[in-house]
Amino acid sequence: MSHTLDEIKLLIPELWKEPWDEHIAAAENIDREFLRVQARYAHLLRQLSSVPVTPAKLGFLSLWSRLFGSLAGAVGTTRWKSRFALNVHSRIALEAFLHLQAVLLPVLEPDGSDKEEEWNRVRDRLGAYVAWTLHTDCRLYRDLLSEQKLDAAYSPELERKMAQELSATGETWEKLTHQRFEIVSDEEAAFDKARGKQSLQDRLDRNEHWLRDDRLSTWQERLRVQEEKQPNRTVTLFALLGLKNSVKSFAEYRGGLLGYFDYSRTSGYIHGSSFESCMAIGGVAIAPDYADLADEFADCAKGILRRTGLSALLLSLMANRLDMLTE
Repeated sequence: MSHTLDEIKLLIPELWKEPWDEHIAAAENIDREFLRVQARYAHLLRQLSSVPVTPAKLGFLSLWSRLFGSLAGAVGTTRWKSRFALNVHSRIALEAFLHLQAVLLPVLEPDGSDKEEEWNRVRDRLGAYVAWTLHTDCRLYRDLLSEQKLDAAYSPELERKMAQELSATGETWEKLTHQRFEIVSDEEAAFDKARGKQSLQDRLDRNEHWLRDDRLSTWQERLRVQEEKQPNRTVTLFALLGLKNSVKSFAEYRGGLLGYFDYSRTSGYIHGSSFESCMAIGGVAIAPDYADLADEFADCAKGILRRTGLSALLLSLMANRLDMLTE
């Protein structure tokens, strides 16, 4: 039996020791609400230990990290009332919320099985989530390790061309940024390429080693089979679990038209395809997003607070089943 994940040294940050009550008391308005939810996430970690390392525990912590990070980023948006920045973090929270629901579906939508069987399936799905994320990273590393991609990433030709194009304004640029516009030599570029290649190879070797863990092998094989059937498409977590093929379809399944609308709308924030995502529009008046539009910002804040609050509740259901995370 091979448990390669046992070699991992897991660190659990002791965030529950932070003086959350003081942070919350010192905060104002929506910041206080963000910190209240963050405190709930911080205290979830108190129930976990660093050993043993299991796929379920790694999956739990990965989902926890995405949601806690989205909240941490949201706190930083309040000074400028930036709807754009807040909605980007809200999109991160939305996708994590959907993944969390997919993992917990045996409990959220019971099929008549006994409770132990339902939670066993949740534990298995947390392992599927870990296998899927490690496998997706491996695909990226293999793609970036191609000589064509490495040459494109580390060739100094693009910088040299840009320097030539900006030659007339280079001095102004240096005055504004207090940085010299330096161009690497061929020797430096070759060194950077070799170092970058080795870093990518090390990451690929590490992930492939972890994926040899017996507890992930079934999901790794399913990923291989699904990719062979559709070689030009990335397998989603929902497809791997036999649910829906895409994030959009699962969002619609769990949240109806509202879930689909939220996902589609926030795509414009991520991809830059929406004018309204970065500009505040009121009638014929248009202003950059950093304008202080308190009402609209508050509405955006409610969205991320709702998603992260519900996600905290779902994570607490898992944390209360320590046997599920540690066996």
